[in-house]
Amino acid sequence: MKKILFIVTIVCIALSINAQIQIDNSDIQFQVEKLSHEMKQIKSENERRNKELHRTIDSQKILIDSLILIVNSNSTKIDDVSKTVDQNMNITKKELSTANDRLTSSINEKSLITGIVGGLAIIIAIVSFIYFKKETNQHLDSFSSFDKKIKDLNIEQIRLKDGILDNSLKYLDAIEETIGKILNKEKEEKHEVIDHSLAIAVANEMARIQQNLNHMDPTVKGVSQLKNRSKAIITTLNSKQYDIPDLIGKVYHEGDNMVATMELNEELEEGTSRIKRVIKPQVSFMGKIIQHAEVVVEYNE
Repeated sequence: MKKILFIVTIVCIALSINAQIQIDNSDIQFQVEKLSHEMKQIKSENERRNKELHRTIDSQKILIDSLILIVNSNSTKIDDVSKTVDQNMNITKKELSTANDRLTSSINEKSLITGIVGGLAIIIAIVSFIYFKKETNQHLDSFSSFDKKIKDLNIEQIRLKDGILDNSLKYLDAIEETIGKILNKEKEEKHEVIDHSLAIAVANEMARIQQNLNHMDPTVKGVSQLKNRSKAIITTLNSKQYDIPDLIGKVYHEGDNMVATMELNEELEEGTSRIKRVIKPQVSFMGKIIQHAEVVVEYNE
């Protein structure tokens, strides 16, 4: 009777260990599915940001014929994203070691048949542990590969931003040189009609550059310099009697002399509306508007 009870006890222990391992494996599979979902979201966000960067670079190719800037952007894909799998392997190993010690002690005290059954239970537990450990290591190796790809992507994004900043600085140099020559040119006739196309084009380009700079980390090398150069160009236009007001964050009222695209933002205080983004800035010359602003307004009813 004691032998039967002992055999039943050993089998129960083995089944308990196997059930615990199955639970751990289910947790791992759940974490893998969760990480895969987050990876898709990050991939979508990175593709959206890359598209915005490409549009910014392309828009800079149109302004001056003597300045054609070609920016080759490398779009990389994120196959997966990794996070650390939180597993307590030490606890599992300790439980297996404790079970092994108990079974070994029982073998020394009981009959040969009981020892064989106990040995088989240990073998089953070890084989199950090795199998699930192998599966876990494969997931960990996969996550390591994902981590490397994410690091490579971050390096490429930094390189791309540096390239954009360098090209933008050269672009601003050319703009300053051009407006200096054209806006300072004396009129040969007293009543000659002034062509504002250059000033408007420069103002539009400054709006795009400043919009992109507002989304960059101010600690990145070159961002502060670009902001100062942009302000200097606006100041130059101001000195030639061109007025380009800063509209970002300003309160919007229905009837304002501008083209507005409305976007609902429930996080704003009710009844609030403000300018979120400037597509085209307002440009005035000697107090007269020569280009109406096109803006995006966020509001909450």
